[in-house]
Amino acid sequence: LYGVLVVGLVLVVGPFVWMLLSSFKPEAEVRAVPPTLWPETLTTENYSELFTRLDFPTYFLNSAVVALAVTLKNLFDPSRVASCDWTLELTLR
Repeated sequence: LYGVLVVGLVLVVGPFVWMLLSSFKPEAEVRAVPPTLWPETLTTENYSELFTRLDFPTYFLNSAVVALAVTLKNLFDPSRVASCDWTLELTLR
């Protein structure tokens, strides 16, 4: 049973680890064949490019606003439905 869980963990977490490690590689190393797991040369160039070429803070804020709105909607909608259901039950008696 634990073997199956470990295989599942590697299949689920593996791509995220690969993505994180690849973010610290230069582009030539990311596209190299065969690929390397560990970066041969660590660089933060990709992160500096993220903030200089793209409007990342705006994109992140937009995503956070949408996530907050959806969370609040999902938090309050069931209580409204339950209130309507309770009110309807009282009027039908």
